[in-house]
Amino acid sequence: MENLNFLNMKVYSTPVAVGGGLFKFSHGTVSSPAPATVEILRSKGFPMIGGSVKSELATPTGVSLLVNLVHEGVRFYPLMKPTAIGYGAGTKDFAEMPNVLRIVLGESLDYQLLRDEIFVLETNLDDMTGEIIGHTIDRLLREEARDVSVIPMFTACRARTLHLSSWR
Repeated sequence: MENLNFLNMKVYSTPVAVGGGLFKFSHGTVSSPAPATVEILRSKGFPMIGGSVKSELATPTGVSLLVNLVHEGVRFYPLMKPTAIGYGAGTKDFAEMPNVLRIVLGESLDYQLLRDEIFVLETNLDDMTGEIIGHTIDRLLREEARDVSVIPMFTACRARTLHLSSWR
């Protein structure tokens, strides 16, 4: 990886295919993905997908390497111009699909544009004092909220009056 200059690149990965079903190994029969495989993916918050193959597609060793080399798990390829493609074939043969790993080296096409991810949190509060609202605004801004808005709102509703004498 160092010779290919991969250590200086941002590495993305689509969800890792883990397979399904049961498989046998030195410790007996277990379900796929193996417990260690799932735990490694869980601990790193890395996305996985099962698939239609009844076999182990990702091993604990493989996902350990993957989750430590990848900067970001993505659903789709990022915007890029492919510059090189490498393939590696596994030794198992599957009727459902080829057993092939593909690595795409690409030149980023983000055009150095600034991008930002914004989350909007909205709520309606009832019976709140100005001191609490002010404290909340200060706290949100200290926690790096970019903007806080407070819009006073007055509502009215028409209440129905039930007369107990009409209940029988």
